[in-house]
Amino acid sequence: MHLIQLVINSIALLSVGVVSHPLDSSDVFQPLVRRVESPDNTCGLAGAGNNHGYTCGTTAPCCSQSGWCGSNTDYCGTGCQSAYGNCSTVTTDPVNAGDTAEETCGPLYGNKRCSKSQCCSPSGFCGTTEEYCTSPDCLRGFGVCDSDKTPDGATTLGSSRKLFGSVPYGVEIYDCDAPGTIALTYDDGPFSYTTDLLDILKTHNAKATFFVNGVNLGKGMIDDPKLPWAAMIKRMISDGHQVASHSWSHADLSTLNETEQTMEMIKNEMALRNIIGKWPTYMRPPYSSCNEACMATMRKLGYHVCYFDLDTEDYLHATPATNYISQKIVHDNLAMSEDNWLSIMHDIHEQTVYNLTSYFLGQITAEGFKTVTVGKCLNDPEANWYRST
Repeated sequence: MHLIQLVINSIALLSVGVVSHPLDSSDVFQPLVRRVESPDNTCGLAGAGNNHGYTCGTTAPCCSQSGWCGSNTDYCGTGCQSAYGNCSTVTTDPVNAGDTAEETCGPLYGNKRCSKSQCCSPSGFCGTTEEYCTSPDCLRGFGVCDSDKTPDGATTLGSSRKLFGSVPYGVEIYDCDAPGTIALTYDDGPFSYTTDLLDILKTHNAKATFFVNGVNLGKGMIDDPKLPWAAMIKRMISDGHQVASHSWSHADLSTLNETEQTMEMIKNEMALRNIIGKWPTYMRPPYSSCNEACMATMRKLGYHVCYFDLDTEDYLHATPATNYISQKIVHDNLAMSEDNWLSIMHDIHEQTVYNLTSYFLGQITAEGFKTVTVGKCLNDPEANWYRST
């Protein structure tokens, strides 16, 4: 039990931009999930691992920090996850067989850039496959990344940025105004579970706000007609939900200059414009990170910057054995005397969609709250939630 407590506390300390909710010593921990050998070359919990916790096999024994199994230094070197594979031996990678040296890049290797249109992986190696090029882990500025792509059509940069309504722009918003309401919000999607989530919300007649990314987790651009994401976003609108921005590639906006911050928002605007004919005035910074310079950029672009006052910590407790911890957080918060909440979850996590959401909706009903969009909980008319050319 003591070991499990240490693991949970360590994860909480490593999380970026969120406030941990320490567990009482009286909490009962459930058994850990048995490790399963990877069926699809993904591993661990982070990145491509997608919280499945798969372990790498003997052919590709190392689990990289971006969640892929492999056998060269990009997988077995810096950031290798020893809990989900063997990081002690580097073997020959069949893809690079015959290479005398693997090209390096990034801050760990003298800030070198990749050549030949290659991507720089989180571990500082050059390549062209998904584990090298997927945002937000791909190292910007040291090679190409999938976030370099731009949606089709005219830029939205020169469009009117009039600041309308009473909700403030370019300042931190943490809680709702309307009494008796809970704003359900989901970050990082759309993803493979989002359609089922929309079905669940519809069954409960519940409304939510989706803070969507344009290109992250290797899923391709959201406005690509060959992919399922545009249809999901159109359904969000038709079902009465609110669509908001979580940036183009889930980059940490506080680490970018003004031009880069602007393009993270503009590209997402263009993609959403291509899908629903308009783009949001509401955004949430990835990693809850938006410094003073970032706030100034968001105000200039006309964005309400939304945080939260109910963190379910679903991304920390994303397995069947640990999701009850997020349920406990929901239960304990809703039992308090607060008369409204602005919550955060992530529709990229299976347990969030199929377990936590239904529990949350049940608690909302039991405590007499009403689910609403962020715009509604801030008493902002729906006409103010979007812009268009």
